[in-house]
Amino acid sequence: MRKSMLVYSTVLVLVFLCSFAFGISDSTIEKILSSHTEEGYKYLGKSGNAWKVNIELPDGAGYKTVYIYISPNKKNSEFDVVYVYSEIASYDSVDQIDIDTLISALEINSGVAEWGSVSLYKEESGKFYMDYNVKLKATEVDNVILLNAIGWTAARANSIKKSFINE
Repeated sequence: MRKSMLVYSTVLVLVFLCSFAFGISDSTIEKILSSHTEEGYKYLGKSGNAWKVNIELPDGAGYKTVYIYISPNKKNSEFDVVYVYSEIASYDSVDQIDIDTLISALEINSGVAEWGSVSLYKEESGKFYMDYNVKLKATEVDNVILLNAIGWTAARANSIKKSFINE
């Protein structure tokens, strides 16, 4: 009897610990995003590999689209990353990107208290995009963390965009 209780307890502990190692799944993210009903939030669905939501900006400034993407680690799912990102600017060519804007982006990325970072990338079409993104360890993401990251990303991307325009 005592031995079976020890085996039972060990199995329960292992199941509990393993639940943290696997991280958040696609279906869980879908459920969180589609069931959230806060005013100013709208779930737009999944497009390709990313989910899209709209967040209403303060003062009637419109909506900001935020994307959520899981970047799987092929060797170990414990290192999966959930990216939450939103566009700051887009450029048809690299010549359109002002050096002051790049320096401002680097300053944001080196900020000690900054939760996310600014990324610049080029699509296959040749168009350049500047995004603000927050990276979350998938094993630590739950609905509260994900929804807070979405709200923060929308607000911060909008703030950065405004500061780049006003430079």
